[in-house]
Amino acid sequence: MVLVPKRSWLGVFFALYVHLWRAHRKLRSTPEEFSYAQLSAPLLDAQVHDLEAGERRIRAVATPPGWSGKTVVLVHDLKMRLETWSLVWEQLREQGHRLIAADLAGHGESTLTPGSLELSSLSMDLKRLLEYFHVTEGAVVGHGVGGFIAVQFLLEHRLAARRLPFGLVCVSCTAGNLQKAVGREFLRTLATAFAALRLPELLTYFDLPGEASVARRLGQNATHGVVRVALEAKRRAASDWALRNLSDALWTLDLHPSLATLRFPCSVLLSRDDRVQPEALREAFAATGQMRYFKLLDDAGSFLPLIKPKEVAEAVSKIFA
Repeated sequence: MVLVPKRSWLGVFFALYVHLWRAHRKLRSTPEEFSYAQLSAPLLDAQVHDLEAGERRIRAVATPPGWSGKTVVLVHDLKMRLETWSLVWEQLREQGHRLIAADLAGHGESTLTPGSLELSSLSMDLKRLLEYFHVTEGAVVGHGVGGFIAVQFLLEHRLAARRLPFGLVCVSCTAGNLQKAVGREFLRTLATAFAALRLPELLTYFDLPGEASVARRLGQNATHGVVRVALEAKRRAASDWALRNLSDALWTLDLHPSLATLRFPCSVLLSRDDRVQPEALREAFAATGQMRYFKLLDDAGSFLPLIKPKEVAEAVSKIFA
């Protein structure tokens, strides 16, 4: 067995710390289009509702009951929370839409019970949301895994999906089968092992490693405010181990072929930096014959609601045109 001198280990840790500190300083010096205060501001005119789902609670917010306009239901990404829609909410509110958003199970203020992070359960939660707020003329906006859940809902609950005649807005979302899109089966196995040991969550509770992890997904648009909001959301979300079944579904379940059976309008906003294959997703949505809008953004990362809220609002407006 080869023993590494203690000084060598200290040198490695010191070099790593210096690297993370430099990345932090670079992040702090990057000009911000939106400040942390704007990104983390409460949703305007939002009233809080608690929905019962068996033994757990779903936290939802909505504009006041008398608010007119077409309904937009916002479904956030994995490890995010409904407050990450703050800038998009403001844009859509100015357009006069009735707005609804909720925390996914085990995220934000929504509680978690065994099985509530299964894809079928999350799809049912979306159905509960539409029924609770009596949505009849709306569209659903899914960011990241939120889009995956929305697609599953449209496929699984055909009758309830009639409440969304204006269809789906896919924002940096996926239709599954990440094994084909991303590959790296070994890295996935390694990530599962790390999740069992709770290593990813431990890293996010240290500011510098957490910032580096989040900034990597933001591409050239990483700013301290965006990273801070995303990191706070991750710290409030369920563990990677609790999310393992949903992650497995994302990896192996392929909804691309089923998209062609949808008879709902769709609007698609993607980034070239996404881990999924934008072209494959565009082709799958185009096969529906209902794609109203498609835009591929350069150097935008995958947190589009935090970085490109105007572009997200534009994609929503296209589906109502």
